[in-house]
Amino acid sequence: MNREHVKNLVKKYEETVIKHYQWLHAHPELSNYEKETSAYIAAELRKMGLKPIEHIGGYGVIAMIEGKGPGKCVGLRADIDALPMTEATNLPYASQNPGVMHACGHDAHASMLLGAALVLNELRDSFDGSIKLIFQPSEENSADSGAKRMIAAGVLENPHVDVMFGQHIDPTKNVGVISSAPGPISAASDRFYITIDGKSAHAARPHAGVDAIAVGAQIVSTLNTIVSRNVDPTKSSVLTIGKFVGGDRYNVLAGHAEMEGTCRNYSPEVRAIVERE
Repeated sequence: MNREHVKNLVKKYEETVIKHYQWLHAHPELSNYEKETSAYIAAELRKMGLKPIEHIGGYGVIAMIEGKGPGKCVGLRADIDALPMTEATNLPYASQNPGVMHACGHDAHASMLLGAALVLNELRDSFDGSIKLIFQPSEENSADSGAKRMIAAGVLENPHVDVMFGQHIDPTKNVGVISSAPGPISAASDRFYITIDGKSAHAARPHAGVDAIAVGAQIVSTLNTIVSRNVDPTKSSVLTIGKFVGGDRYNVLAGHAEMEGTCRNYSPEVRAIVERE
């Protein structure tokens, strides 16, 4: 496979990939609601002469690129869902869906995979084996992961995927740089929910109630000691409360509060410690 030929193909499709990115960025959809995103991806794959299979594990899409002869199967995977955020960039291709934004790069990931498909499809007579293109929904919703549902639906079989490549853009790296390292680069992500049921009362009579916000504040403070006092300092873990909602009025004790958080770990051992604590 000629290196210069590959570079020329990449250049050939550069503008197409940018157009994919801008369309996807302008039409973000939340986890498990990626209907238009999925349809767009499948339509673009058909334009290449591929035969995409849709609705795998939700709005997941796969397609095969067959090489010139038998061989191993390489899986290339990208996620496609967006986040519940309001975009304020004023870009000409800014989100057209209020309250939803591609703020985690999945629009870039999907367009990159479409670009790789264009190049590899033209190079199919240059390699043996096959390429399985995998567009995964619901990456942001770890409690209902699209990856788990696609695997359960058999995405890694028929043909069996021998090796899988996924990627994530990183704004801390320079454009054009590919960053890798031995061992894990991205941590396992766990999501947790905490519900506090107290007892509402007038703010002038706090002794008559149980303040769910005060209880929650103590929980947050104590959660911040889990890593610092239970995890080996030579290892790493991150625990974050990202959402804390409680109360109905400024002069009433909150009878109910809810928190959501995430914990990131590189090792199963540390993960188990943090979950136990």
